[in-house]
Amino acid sequence: SNYVSEIKNITINTDNSSQVSIFSSAKNIKINDDEMGNTLKNSAFKQNKLDTESKTKNNLLFKTTLIKKGSIKKSEDSNSFKISGIIKYNDDKGNLKDGGNITVNLTVDGKNIASKITEENGSWVINLEKAKYSGKNIGVNFQFTNKLWSITGQGKTYSWEGQSITAISSDIDAGTISPVKGTENAKAAFINDIYNRYLKMFKKEGVDINGWWKVQLKTVWPQNGNYYSYNTVNLSDADHWDVNGHEIGHAMTDIGTNSNMGGGQHKIDECYTETLAWSEGFATFLSGVISIDKADNDARFEFLVPRRAPIREENVPQDVCNGQKNEWRASAAIWDLYDTNQDGDDKISIPFKTIWSAVSRKEKTIGSVKDLVDSLKFVAPEYSEAVDSAVKFNTMF
Repeated sequence: SNYVSEIKNITINTDNSSQVSIFSSAKNIKINDDEMGNTLKNSAFKQNKLDTESKTKNNLLFKTTLIKKGSIKKSEDSNSFKISGIIKYNDDKGNLKDGGNITVNLTVDGKNIASKITEENGSWVINLEKAKYSGKNIGVNFQFTNKLWSITGQGKTYSWEGQSITAISSDIDAGTISPVKGTENAKAAFINDIYNRYLKMFKKEGVDINGWWKVQLKTVWPQNGNYYSYNTVNLSDADHWDVNGHEIGHAMTDIGTNSNMGGGQHKIDECYTETLAWSEGFATFLSGVISIDKADNDARFEFLVPRRAPIREENVPQDVCNGQKNEWRASAAIWDLYDTNQDGDDKISIPFKTIWSAVSRKEKTIGSVKDLVDSLKFVAPEYSEAVDSAVKFNTMF
């Protein structure tokens, strides 16, 4: 009774089998994905490795690699120094990527004097007053943080230190730098890359994020499990691209759609409640959209649930529980509505923007695949017949 005042927006449903499902649209629900990713409780081990690599244990300050040397240039402005550079990083496959949406900090005597968010291509430019900073030693560091997300340790902030500038007297190109490839701390970039994939996908698909992405999503890594709770994403393994895409997908669903977020225990091949299956299935679908080719005839996830890996979206095993109370079937059904690989009775490819519109209507709360289907028919009635065929093919209803 002491906690009654904290419980809001609770709905209790009973189905024909007298089972009771409880879900909440409140923002403080914890979505715990016990089966997903690494099942070993090894966050302490990973944190020790990070501490070992850190130059300053209390702040987790790491070294960087100079990929391309910079240069000293004649000042273009009589009143200010122009300091610029580029940040790159390796993704989970070892590919060198542009370091977009990263905060660059300039310091003097350890105190921050200016900050800038890198452009999509990883470039940055900061101007400093000559009168104030001429002859000063300028420190350069960067962090995986911006107004939309941050990546931190458990109570600590990660920073990567670039080459310092000694006695500044001209414009400076600080060169191209990157976290040291192969180190544990460099894995934080893998998570940053997942967020960037979401941004690029929304931009490509024509989804405006300005109206709904209004909070900074805190991301804690390494954590002893994978779960989302109240604008915080908790991740155990930075290189588990599909798990991380799924957990961040929960965050996208929470802040960007009008969905009920189901909670409780769940196994990917079992049936439970329609709302929980919807919540998990849509997060998995989003993870696929940002990382899997929509034309792939065997779309699959690598780390999602180890005991059933790989998790196939196009070829769900027959022993998986049928219907919209199962998250695997739910994610496969939504994927078939979106993808361009047509198989069986799936003869449709709905633009992502249309699907997002269907789950974002203020007047329609989505708590099941059936709710999604009804909303899709409302926003895009021309797809109605094909939608019915595709979801029936996926054992929905």
